[in-house]
Amino acid sequence: MSRVDAFVLAVLSRKNKLSLSQIVEEVREINLTKPPSRIGIYKRLNNVLGNQNLVKFEWKQGEKVYIISEEGREVISEFINQLIGISA
Repeated sequence: MSRVDAFVLAVLSRKNKLSLSQIVEEVREINLTKPPSRIGIYKRLNNVLGNQNLVKFEWKQGEKVYIISEEGREVISEFINQLIGISA
């Protein structure tokens, strides 16, 4: 899982049903030294996370909103548990 994937899944696990703009804003608030670009996040959402069934989308008032799937929740939960294990 890439760094961008982890951040996007973490953001969606906290606040589900977000537009691309909202996801980009949330990821940028993490204060990374090199934040991913909007197009980078878009590509990860649609070409990687979507193809792996970790995120889904729906249309809400003409805007595409992204939703973390149950599989996505399991993946980010496992990832967080591994990080906690490393730091312990």
